[in-house]
Amino acid sequence: MKLRKIKLKNVRSFLEEQIFELAEEISIIIGPNGGGKTNLLDTAVLALRIHLLKSWIPRHSPVEGQQERFEWAHNDGFSANLLEKHSGAAAEEQRIELTIEVTPTDVESMALAKKDASTLQELARRKYVNIAIADAAHWQIDEVVAGKTYTYSIVNGQLMQGDLTPAELAFMSYLQNYEVHNRVREEFSELPLSTPMIFLPVTRSSGDMSASVVLANFNEQNYKRTVDAASSRSSSAITTLAVGRMAERYRTLLEKADGQTKQKFKADPGTAKLTDTLDALGYGWDFECTDIKTNRYEMILDKQGSRFRLSAASSGERELMTYLFAIYALNVKDALIVIDEPELHLHPRWQKILLELFERLAKDTGNQFLMATHSPAFASPATIKYVSRVYSEQQRSRIVTLNGSEQLPGAKHLFNIVNSQNNERVFFSDLVVLVEGISDRIFFEALFRHFGKHQNSGRVFEVISVGGKNLFKQYANLLNAFKVPHVVIADLDYVREVGDSSLKALFKPSAKALKEKVVDDPTSVDAARLITEMDKALMAVDVTALAELWEYIKARQSRLRVDLQPEERAQLEEFLKAKRAERVFILSLGALERYLPAGHAGKDLEKLIELVSEPDWWDALPGYGKVELQTICEAIPF
Repeated sequence: MKLRKIKLKNVRSFLEEQIFELAEEISIIIGPNGGGKTNLLDTAVLALRIHLLKSWIPRHSPVEGQQERFEWAHNDGFSANLLEKHSGAAAEEQRIELTIEVTPTDVESMALAKKDASTLQELARRKYVNIAIADAAHWQIDEVVAGKTYTYSIVNGQLMQGDLTPAELAFMSYLQNYEVHNRVREEFSELPLSTPMIFLPVTRSSGDMSASVVLANFNEQNYKRTVDAASSRSSSAITTLAVGRMAERYRTLLEKADGQTKQKFKADPGTAKLTDTLDALGYGWDFECTDIKTNRYEMILDKQGSRFRLSAASSGERELMTYLFAIYALNVKDALIVIDEPELHLHPRWQKILLELFERLAKDTGNQFLMATHSPAFASPATIKYVSRVYSEQQRSRIVTLNGSEQLPGAKHLFNIVNSQNNERVFFSDLVVLVEGISDRIFFEALFRHFGKHQNSGRVFEVISVGGKNLFKQYANLLNAFKVPHVVIADLDYVREVGDSSLKALFKPSAKALKEKVVDDPTSVDAARLITEMDKALMAVDVTALAELWEYIKARQSRLRVDLQPEERAQLEEFLKAKRAERVFILSLGALERYLPAGHAGKDLEKLIELVSEPDWWDALPGYGKVELQTICEAIPF
């Protein structure tokens, strides 16, 4: 199965109806803390596990004359993991809709379950009571075809079935009884079905990942119970379950005593893929019995010729092994894998490697990945087609999904701009302050700290240098698309970028600036372009491109006229006031240097850093600009 869409209303922090559409292979949820990312993951996992992909536990229920007797029971570990209604709408209806796509594997598995229903029922009935495998023989599966989608509604915690078609009912029954079919088929040596879903919450036990398992003490059903019922509010010992199952398989092969235990163990399809994946990452591995009296088995890693126990691996290595063992040891394929904060314990370089690994696994195993992250490494031009943002507005969670670039023309180009400047953190902020250059960022970060605005409200904000006033618009477009609140602080010459012709007429080219920043500056890009266009114009006798470049250069080096008339100055002041209402704060005195003490006229970052590092740096600023700076600081909605 593939989860294609989640529609939810009145679920935890989601009050109004929100729709989350999943990407084909990987879906990445980003956003600030407290936005609702984990609540969205919990909704997907718990709604599926409680109502569709039900977790079943075979409980030992011996009676006289039948010691090996088991009853199938629903996993009771979900009792503490309710999907509550929004705190402000306890009396209103709660609704969750899950849209699921049928895969080719589903079609094959349903046909197999229907064909073998009577045989498996007969084989299992002596051991298992209340088993209903034979019901599969009555499934109407002719209309259940790959690519078709079915939507199942859960209203106030109840799965609605009244209006479902025979095909929808058959597919629902297939999902609900998947684990029973899987367990019985595997036990009686038929072709096993794959594990349909796993969830790796933040509380997963990778930090205490067991490097060994004692089979005498290993209760597979107890571990499965907690793993299946995992949510953001409970822990998951998925690695122990995975290692334990591997040990059981190894021990079963060892009992055959044919001298081929390790060869057969490593030849298992899942084990072989685990070996290949670890090899690609630079690791070898082995599985060894270290105590034959207690049947203790341990995982041994090999890296660059050095062998060490898994318990001695770094936290990042153990985290990586969590994913690999969970997927391969638990036979997870064509399944939904949900991960909260995949970046835990991983260096940024490893985070990017992990994302590449997930992309490869999605193709190789047919798995669908759904993850929520706080890591900028997962927000890049390459992942834009996967990314959705979850944020909070008036204590109500919202979802915005781009689904490619249709809602934002040139989205990949904009992501490239952000990525090239290492500014991906904008997507995880409650507020973004856009400034032009590095010196502006250093100064305004110090200003906000001075007025006690720096992260003291629980809201996360970032001051971002966009690298030039011409990029303000591109950043604003991207932030608007992802519903990230933002403000702009710009020099006075930004008026030429956003004002009309009458406002642009208030500025004129500065001969001094043209000489210093174009003619005399050997590093000037504008000077190099000017020479190139002049050569082209002379050769082609066409000055169109040259004229456009010259106008651009003059605009960049223009300054406010000193001979402004009173009505012109009033026009400018009115415009600046209007822009402030739009959260665009344009410095009325000109560039940042006008607000600094004497001796800071240039772009000397060392001097600026030294200035703002002084405890009394605010007192050293010229008085004529301090009122405006304080007004800007107080007007920004931190």
